[in-house]
Amino acid sequence: ALAQSQGLLAAKTESSAISVGTTHSYTHFEPYKNSEKDQRAVERVDLLINHLFPRLNAGLGYPIKELSFLRGVEKYIQTNDANKIKASFDFWGIQVYTRQVVKHNYFIPYIKSSIVDASKRGSTNAMGWEHYPKSITEAILSFNSYANCPDLYITENGTALHDKLSNGIIVDDERIQYIHDHLFELMKINKKLEKVKGYFVWSLTDNFEWSHGYRPRFGLVYVDYATQKRYKKKSAIWMADFLKS
Repeated sequence: ALAQSQGLLAAKTESSAISVGTTHSYTHFEPYKNSEKDQRAVERVDLLINHLFPRLNAGLGYPIKELSFLRGVEKYIQTNDANKIKASFDFWGIQVYTRQVVKHNYFIPYIKSSIVDASKRGSTNAMGWEHYPKSITEAILSFNSYANCPDLYITENGTALHDKLSNGIIVDDERIQYIHDHLFELMKINKKLEKVKGYFVWSLTDNFEWSHGYRPRFGLVYVDYATQKRYKKKSAIWMADFLKS
């Protein structure tokens, strides 16, 4: 958070006319059961995963009262850090893909929470994530709850599938449905808030997906990794038609 705020300051020093923002990863969390323990588990995970950095940049400090295990960071905080961390970004980006269901788990240190396998709720994508379009609405509402929330952009939203190339064609109807459903939710909430200024599909091409390697494919464009040749998937054609219309 400190690096982000100082990066904003450095960029604005070079040119006050430029628009500078940052992006945050967001997962919508819901409780496994309507119990106090599961509700509190969601609150802890939500604070740690979704709101730690935005809170700091908004000048709200570390949520030490709610997450007592963070108390150890206090000894590393230097004089005037709170003022340095607070930043007025021109926009916030949100990376949102799915929801996770959380339950209380006494055996998990500090956070005392664990994720319920999404496959128990139905079919999942190549990352083991469920199709849950309302997560994009929850993400927007969550960030918009901050006072003086800047403009918002959905900087990442998409789904990973086990795409198969057959005679130069990739049929990925599940991806088309995913993007369609999330755009529908986005446009619905934005009619009320008029807060979101842009939407980016993740991703243009298939990519290296961290610990998952090249197996899950997020792209609108298929990459043959052996030849490096590119093929437009059915979703790429659908997206182009959607944008034209």
